[in-house]
Amino acid sequence: LTNDDGYNAPGITVMHKALLEAGYRVTVVAPLNQQSGSSMRVTLGSIVVEQLSSDFWTVSGTPADAVAFALNKTLDGDLPDIVVSGSNFGQNLGSNTNLSGTVGAAIMATQYGVPAVAVSVGIDLTERHAKPIRFPSTVDAFPAAADLTVRVLRQLDEARLSGGELLPP
Repeated sequence: LTNDDGYNAPGITVMHKALLEAGYRVTVVAPLNQQSGSSMRVTLGSIVVEQLSSDFWTVSGTPADAVAFALNKTLDGDLPDIVVSGSNFGQNLGSNTNLSGTVGAAIMATQYGVPAVAVSVGIDLTERHAKPIRFPSTVDAFPAAADLTVRVLRQLDEARLSGGELLPP
């Protein structure tokens, strides 16, 4: 599990909880800070990685860096069935997907041969100055996005158990 809003953003927090409650084994490797708009950019040079718990790391780089680190180091060759990226603040539609760090993380996973999904939740820009939290309708929608993701993952699991692939190449 990763994202582009940072490891402690509400979207990834809600997604993490939903995946665990659904019985999935989850490893989180996410950017230390906000990385929206980073696309598939990778950091040239060193990055700082901090392990917060047995299954949770932060990376001082981009979402693509986080996925590459997870697949190469954290998981030590035990590749996951799927990488979930998100959910993040802001819709990733049309040409905006080319800019999205959320989508970039999913694409990075596929470069390693691991299926991936990117989950985004739309924002209402008129809520950008809302207090005490910005974009409250988005924050309120994160649980529904996580529930939808769990339902989709279950359907993919069922298809695979029936002899199909988790996702097509």
